[in-house]
Amino acid sequence: MDISFIFAADIHGDISAMEALMKKGSDEGYPPLVLGGDLFRSGSGNDPHSQEVFLRDRLRPVISRYRGDVLTIFGNNDWRSTAEKLPELCPSILPLGKEPVTLDDGAELIGFSFVPPTPFIIKDWERPESSGRGSERGGSMNGLCSGDRGMEECSIKGRETIREELLKLGPLKGRILVSHGPPFGTCADISGGGRHLGSRDLTEIIREEHPLAVLSGHIHEAPFISGKAVCSMSGTLIANPGRRWDAPTCIIASFREGDLSLEHAILGK
Repeated sequence: MDISFIFAADIHGDISAMEALMKKGSDEGYPPLVLGGDLFRSGSGNDPHSQEVFLRDRLRPVISRYRGDVLTIFGNNDWRSTAEKLPELCPSILPLGKEPVTLDDGAELIGFSFVPPTPFIIKDWERPESSGRGSERGGSMNGLCSGDRGMEECSIKGRETIREELLKLGPLKGRILVSHGPPFGTCADISGGGRHLGSRDLTEIIREEHPLAVLSGHIHEAPFISGKAVCSMSGTLIANPGRRWDAPTCIIASFREGDLSLEHAILGK
């Protein structure tokens, strides 16, 4: 099987997980590694300065050993100010955003980091849904955002919605959308409590635009609760590799002549 790229999300500062992903990549001939956001740890010690130090002093030496491309979006646990310094602090990782990146086999990737309101404090990558509802119980519009003066209190109320941010990406048909948050109502967004926590706006855009695939993370337990890491919606493949603390997970993507196949892998098993 010719591998187009390897996708993983929610590394959360786990260097051993990153090394396992790179080992899989090296075994497969160094295809691009695509990271789906939440690069940094949660909890205490997760301020912008600590993320910058981790990126420069811990992640950069590891990533620089990989002989293929490494691309990333960001997640709700990543400060935007850290993301803006990525080219300086870790030039081996290429940011993936609204400008499509075309891989050697012709697969086109676009990145999207925003998620609906969560209960967590960092709000840099959160936006309201068009419905005004948060997908996560206890989701808050208020928290902290990063800027030139460090962390500041902020509100995302009244900011552009997930739908409006998605429409800025341009046409998605035939392209692979790498989105930190999953679409609502799929195998990729089921929580431990059995609730769907994905974005309704993203689900609507999938039904309108028909991207080739949407690869996401954010809801760590989803594939293990739903029993599926890959499913489909309106002809679009939906995938979430999940996050296991005992063994890293990823999605192996193969692309040929417009056809995409996705396979879930648990590394070290």
